[in-house]
Parts: sequence; structure tokens; C-alpha cells
Amino acid sequence: MLKLHDTLALAFPSTFKMSNASKYVSHAENNFIIHDDGLISFKLQEGAVKEVGLNGVQTPEMLHFIATYIKVLDNDKSCPHNMATIKYLKQAIAAQNARTAEREARGVEGTSAE
Repeated sequence: MLKLHDTLALAFPSTFKMSNASKYVSHAENNFIIHDDGLISFKLQEGAVKEVGLNGVQTPEMLHFIATYIKVLDNDKSCPHNMATIKYLKQAIAAQNARTAEREARGVEGTSAE
């Protein structure tokens, strides 16, 4: 059985770095996803990025993290339920990306405008 920190290292080999024996920090997400002693923490974005600056993760980043994590676990012990979960997480990521594209096209992405 894979331990959490081993799984994270496999899932995100270029972004999770060991800073001590029990802590991995994702540098790609500006330290907004942290593993510390078996606990995963997500620092959520508070406010619109263009209005308050980048201060946390967005929904697609969390969904990607979870999908990749499940994929690594599935590589160790494959099961159709894991593949279905990954499929639906990818659909959710695509829906969020479509929302972002639509907001970008209207010029309101990163703001609190509707």
C-alpha cells in the first residue's frame, strides 16, 4: 500500500518537494496546496484575482489534484469505480474551463462582475 506522501510524489513529481520528513509543499500552486503529517490543505482563493490578487487555489486546480491523486492510486490497484470518478472529475474540470473561457470572452474573468 502506498503512503500518502509517496503517492503525492508519484502524482506530482515536479511540484511536490520534500521540505522535511513529513511535509510536502506544491510549489506550482504557490504553496496553496500543502501536505503536512497526513493532512492535505487547500488555501482557497478569497475574492476575485484581478481585484485582490492571487491568494489561493481555484476549483479546477483542486479537481485536478484529486483526479491525479486517484489516478496514482488506481495505477497501484485498478478498479472501474476509480476510472469513473476520474472521468467525471475531468468533465467537471472541462466545465470549469468552459466557464472561464466564457468569462474571458466577456472580459469579466478575474473580477466579481456577473
